[in-house]
Amino acid sequence: METSTIAGTGEAGDKDGPGNQAQFDNPGAICTDGTALYVLDADNHSVRKIDLATNTVAKLTLVNGHIGSGCALASDGKQLYFSDTTENSVEVVDTSSGNVSTLYPPGQ
Repeated sequence: METSTIAGTGEAGDKDGPGNQAQFDNPGAICTDGTALYVLDADNHSVRKIDLATNTVAKLTLVNGHIGSGCALASDGKQLYFSDTTENSVEVVDTSSGNVSTLYPPGQ
């Protein structure tokens, strides 16, 4: 088995673009729908999207709190769920628009 780098220079930073030029800062959880790889970039407070066909990294959205260590995608790939350890909440991101809303606790 061979291991290779999909994206990232190895230097901490916040840079989108071609995979070999992109920078992350404490990338944690990842999840995929088969066409995109979503990276929870904790210290940049962002959800990043890697297009697997073009190997291009783009910021999908910024988040206010601190991203936890896990993520999941809905079966249709339209929502990404993650924990926010600062707000003690579960957040949901629309993977088309990047809009973030709180799933739990309700009303936040």
